[in-house]
Amino acid sequence: MVLINRFQEVWRETTEDLPAGYDFKIIDRNPTIHQIRLGSDYRAILMFLNGIAECHWITVFKKGNQAQGIASAKLQARALWNERGEK
Repeated sequence: MVLINRFQEVWRETTEDLPAGYDFKIIDRNPTIHQIRLGSDYRAILMFLNGIAECHWITVFKKGNQAQGIASAKLQARALWNERGEK
């Protein structure tokens, strides 16, 4: 998907903060996971580790499936967090 590739390029060039130009929304804080808009129809759930040094794509879903996408993403993010032994 073009929008995912574009985000990854911008993120790789970012050194100190979340990439500008994306609508980030925190949807959970333990671990901290973000929802971003990918165009008008899609949303993605991301988890950053080590500040913003590591970006993990948890899921991408169509806007209308938001509740199901977020619930699933929280479970997946928690599993990754636990697998890595994060505190």
